[in-house]
Amino acid sequence: MSEGCISMNTLYFKYAVEVERTRSITKAASNLYMAQPNLSKAIKELEDTLGIDIFERTSKGVFPTVKGREFLEYAKKILIQIEKMESLKISRNRICQNFSIAVPGSSYISFCISDFISELNFSQDININVERMNSVDIVNSVADGKYNLGIVHYSLDYESYFTDFLRDKNLCSETVWTFEHLLVMSEKNPIAEDSDISAEKLSGLIEIIQDDMYVPYINGISRKSLSSKRITMHERDSQFELLCRIPDTFMWTSPVPEDILRRFKLVHRKCSQLSSKYRDLLIFQNGYKFSELDRKFVDKLYSAKNSVSFVEYM
Repeated sequence: MSEGCISMNTLYFKYAVEVERTRSITKAASNLYMAQPNLSKAIKELEDTLGIDIFERTSKGVFPTVKGREFLEYAKKILIQIEKMESLKISRNRICQNFSIAVPGSSYISFCISDFISELNFSQDININVERMNSVDIVNSVADGKYNLGIVHYSLDYESYFTDFLRDKNLCSETVWTFEHLLVMSEKNPIAEDSDISAEKLSGLIEIIQDDMYVPYINGISRKSLSSKRITMHERDSQFELLCRIPDTFMWTSPVPEDILRRFKLVHRKCSQLSSKYRDLLIFQNGYKFSELDRKFVDKLYSAKNSVSFVEYM
């Protein structure tokens, strides 16, 4: 090896990208199924090899340095190229159903994905990649080429932010729909019989909060919750299970398919005083050519949206 040549384990690139995404060594280690000290050691080795500090550790989390951001941009591009090269292992004579998308934690989208996958041709090779993340990470992941498609979910209070963000990333978008968030709660919730729930009646209940509404440089969601009892949950099924098991809980969400409501014995209710309007956008790179499988997914997406958008809620 010639003098000055740097040898690096590209697996460490994946580690660094995950740390940047989660802004936490602990969360990244959990997502990577490795011990936190081992991840810390790997990041330190990578920094020593590069001769730079990739991350700055603060009380609010782990953030990339100026040089770190530059390195991470290169690392993401390299990882994407490696993934594409690995896909060449599939024989040219074999048909593989390739599809990738980054999505928020909306139930109708999860329902759509399950329906879409259930109708794949299981006699052929399948390479499906679906990941849930917040809308900012979805935009970055589609712009970086990690995913072909993405669905962005945001409050209309942030319309100008996401319009500028998508333009800066040279991404195209198509509105899936615009809607009001609804309350979801147990059938046994003490206020479940009310048709239009007042804000005051929520004050004594426990609010379950989703964790995927992060928007940098902007304070939290503008809705003013009157509840002083809040639980932040990551997994959608865990959220529904908690709503079902603890009747005094509620959550704001996009409309949930009827099958899921019945399964967890939940109901939708309105709260006109606090409800906010949201928009879901399908995003993709400028010039991206939709495959036949992409088009099938989009059909399923609009079908799932229609199944909840034309329902009358109390």
